Amino acid sequence: MADARIGEIRRRIGLAVATASATLLIVVVTGWWRDVWIDGALAAGAVVLLVGISIWLGHALAGLDLDQRRAVAAETRVRDAIESLSDGLLLWDADDRLVMANPAMTRAEARRGFAQQTPLELGATFEALIRRRVQSGLLAIASGTEERYIEHRVALHRHPTGEPIEERYASGDWVRVTERRTSDGGVVTIVTDITDLKRAEAEMRYVNEQLAAQAEGMVAAADRLREVNREAEAARIAAEEANRSKSEFLTTMSHELRTPLTAVLGFADVIINPIFGAETPEQFREYGGYIKASGEHLLLLINDMLDLAKIEAGRMELREADTSLDSAVRAVLAMTKERAHNQGVAVTWRAPSEPILLRVDEIKLKQALINVVANAIKFTPAHGRIAIDVEATEATVDIRVADTGIGIKPEDIPKVFEPYTQIDSAVASQHRGTGLGMPLALSLMQLHGGTVLIESEVGVGTTVTLRLPATRRVPELAAAS
Repeated sequence: MADARIGEIRRRIGLAVATASATLLIVVVTGWWRDVWIDGALAAGAVVLLVGISIWLGHALAGLDLDQRRAVAAETRVRDAIESLSDGLLLWDADDRLVMANPAMTRAEARRGFAQQTPLELGATFEALIRRRVQSGLLAIASGTEERYIEHRVALHRHPTGEPIEERYASGDWVRVTERRTSDGGVVTIVTDITDLKRAEAEMRYVNEQLAAQAEGMVAAADRLREVNREAEAARIAAEEANRSKSEFLTTMSHELRTPLTAVLGFADVIINPIFGAETPEQFREYGGYIKASGEHLLLLINDMLDLAKIEAGRMELREADTSLDSAVRAVLAMTKERAHNQGVAVTWRAPSEPILLRVDEIKLKQALINVVANAIKFTPAHGRIAIDVEATEATVDIRVADTGIGIKPEDIPKVFEPYTQIDSAVASQHRGTGLGMPLALSLMQLHGGTVLIESEVGVGTTVTLRLPATRRVPELAAAS
């Protein structure tokens, strides 16, 4: 366009200069200047003037050539920029006819199938092109709304505001259309592919919906958890109250039973060992022995129940003192000697080479050890062995009671520490009891900050460890003194 305009200007200037030069030459040669009384000097000046005009026109034409090159370069840069755009670009003239489509737009049209069915024809109006596109079915438009869509779209095109319009194709692609008015009354249309953006938005919406659903689920779970916690707290309070009531009942009953039982034991002693001078028949003394043995057994069970109830109620207190472990173990051996002899079981104590002094409640420690040793004697057949030893480390003091008894199944070991629970076995059924010995031993050790451990193998034997923390051990210097 710039080349054509500049070429026309050059042609017209050249024609004018040629005409003027020819006219002046005829005037001079024919002598017409004499007829019109023109002076020769004036004619020469006219020639000089004409030559000057020619020179000026030559410079002007050279300037026009420079402007032409600059205009061509600018037009080339603009065209290159348009062709290198990644977005599609359409240019419409003032009559709303298509005058240009850049390569990106042409490629996008071919990819979406428009190039085959509704190609971009230069010179076609916007309304004609949009109508063909709607009729092709390549635009995602609800059935029955085609004409309304065409009217709306043409109105936006003829009065562009620069606000983007989003359109969806039947293929699932999305584009953003931005239109602006040009200075010559035309319209420039920019078409940007936003398919990936829409997919990302859809994925983000899906993720947000999932997160919202999870959040709702978590809120519901939290509500359920709070409800369960309230129920658990209510159950805990009820259980503690029931446990307190049980402990108070056992304490009351134990005291009520111990009072008459003490009298029964006293009268049994009178029958066995008469103190009023009269000789008691042998059979009566035998009956008295049965009464005393049964009474003492019953008293032991009542004492265990009372002690366990006190521990559960939190009313058991330790009277701690420095206690020799060797003396405590030997006292336990003395108290269980007769029972071991009657069972035919040998009980040995491997005393440590260095004396061990413990800061404990001696009576409670002996009670726990008696329960463990009594259990070992009960479940060890005749000619069996029970060995008691101690191992002191930097962390613990372990008192071990190892027997060669019947052993315990691995799945039954936890039951040993359940109050009032008897392990189902042929030997256990022969030795009735309340099932309080081991639970009480564990509770007494826990009062000292320790615990009870069990290792057992059926048919081989059982090792019970009374474990105390090393802080219970009195330093050697104090022990020596």
